[in-house]
Amino acid sequence: MKQEWPLVTIVMPAYNHELFVEDAIRSVHNQTYQNIELIVINDGSRDNTADCIQAVWEKHNKSFTYISRSNKGLSSTLSEGLSLAKGKYFFYVASDDMIYPYYVEVMVDFFEKYSSDVGLFVSEVTTNYGFIKKADLGKYYSETYEKIWDCLTRNTCLIPVENNPGKAEVMFRCNLEYSFYRAVLKDAGITNGQEAVMLDGVLKSNIYRGISDLIKPKDILITEPYHALEDFLFLKKGCLGPTLFFRTEALREVGGFNKELALEDNYIVFETALKYKVGFVHEKMIFYRHHDSNTAKSAAVKIGKSAILTLDIFFKRHSEFSKLPLKKKAYATLYLWLAWRHFHLGNYLYCLKYWWISIFYQPKQLFSRSMINIFLLSLVRRERWVHRKTTGEEPLIK
Repeated sequence: MKQEWPLVTIVMPAYNHELFVEDAIRSVHNQTYQNIELIVINDGSRDNTADCIQAVWEKHNKSFTYISRSNKGLSSTLSEGLSLAKGKYFFYVASDDMIYPYYVEVMVDFFEKYSSDVGLFVSEVTTNYGFIKKADLGKYYSETYEKIWDCLTRNTCLIPVENNPGKAEVMFRCNLEYSFYRAVLKDAGITNGQEAVMLDGVLKSNIYRGISDLIKPKDILITEPYHALEDFLFLKKGCLGPTLFFRTEALREVGGFNKELALEDNYIVFETALKYKVGFVHEKMIFYRHHDSNTAKSAAVKIGKSAILTLDIFFKRHSEFSKLPLKKKAYATLYLWLAWRHFHLGNYLYCLKYWWISIFYQPKQLFSRSMINIFLLSLVRRERWVHRKTTGEEPLIK
């Protein structure tokens, strides 16, 4: 790694993640890119998160900035981190998520290769819905799986299984070149390239060097200012927090994080996409962890309200969009997405509520397939719920 490459600031807001925060910090320390400024801020956690961070901080000889204070909320915490940032580039990762070892190196490489007008690069995520356990390796590799497991876990981080921290799992994905995986197997003393497709990105650091050269040009898209805004507003492109890698100057230029919003990522992405080019890297480099506190029904209600407020603030600030079809379509798309989200969580009243509001903004959606599916399925599931509550029995028709 070139020592003269620019400083990258990583802010990690931490709140009630005692089971995960050590993994998150370790994933930063395991980066192949070494010129990193890590700022960890404990935002008034009520569990043992502060003690966990303190232990890791001391273990690593206080090599990163650690701040612990009362709760101020996510956006305020990120604003505090941004005010302290010294890096040319900036991103944040939650204390329950992790970044692949090559993530920072790849993103800096892209920023340095492409136009200085790019204010933001967006990557993709993988989740804990796709894992492979150590015991499962034996099903695929028989006598050689111990060698592969050793290769996978040496100098890397393991993912603890929730409610059972004594076990460990390793992520897997199959979207990189076979040659990349063959390099892993070679390191483990295995030469059969076909076995490589079951291996994951959590490998020895030296294997990742030069990975940006393996990502094909067709998997990188640079959009002009405003064009990416439509993709974000219409939910054609995701903008999940840890996937957002900013040029710090651009982030500050658009005003940083809005403290009014609990959902901090959407608004800052809208503002950045309005003024800067945005790059999209179709490669999964973030591990986004699903668990009870971030998938609960109550969390979905909070996220929905914040997402709506985000659009309200954005369009109020940019009145030039107020009479354009873009505004109505953005609201219709958001409400339809919220309807689907609440449908899958079993919040059927919220589902129907958002469904009707979406129709208000775009009446022609009334007879779309998505609308009809939501309406019918919500009614059916609502009737099942009422039947169970009133009779204590399962309905005959499921």
